[in-house]
Amino acid sequence: MSDFSCTPPEIREIAENAVSSLLPNKSRAQYEKEFNKFQEWCNGNKIKVVSENVMLSYFDIQQKKYKPSTLWSIYSMLKCCLNMYKDVDISKYNKLQALLKRTSAGYAPKKSKILEEEEINKFIQEADDRTYLAMKVILIIGYNGACRREELTNILVQDIEYKSDAIVIHIPKTKNNIPRTFAITNTQWIDLIKSYFNLRP
Repeated sequence: MSDFSCTPPEIREIAENAVSSLLPNKSRAQYEKEFNKFQEWCNGNKIKVVSENVMLSYFDIQQKKYKPSTLWSIYSMLKCCLNMYKDVDISKYNKLQALLKRTSAGYAPKKSKILEEEEINKFIQEADDRTYLAMKVILIIGYNGACRREELTNILVQDIEYKSDAIVIHIPKTKNNIPRTFAITNTQWIDLIKSYFNLRP
């Protein structure tokens, strides 16, 4: 008797909900999109069972379309979804890993451009406050707190505390779920932040 037929429907539903919550909330849609794309490819090729040969074929096709960094990302998402939904562990497929490593050989990913401290100071000093005040404040807070994009957009007015010689900012929602706090002590930067908040409705 299979586990499916031995399990009452209500317990199966609880288990399915538990399994779907294993995917990262932020990227669940992307994981499921990648998994569905793989499923459609399998259905179109009349593939019933996922094997190493199936995965090799799939990734051989994908490597003609995507950069190595994207292939590894697809591999990671499929590994997670196949393990959860099909009970298939593709991390044991050594030939597949060898294919991905070979594809990555000699690949140099593009490095993100980052602002140097000198460029940050130049922008804050020289850019017109009438046009760029909001951008300056975002840059100051992001730079001082090493904030991610989502952390910046989640900051609320009550997360900002004005002291006599500093502005203290609390980041309650972080990627690793550990709230953090930082202070801005540069007097010019404090004045810019206060100017921005005074202009807000």
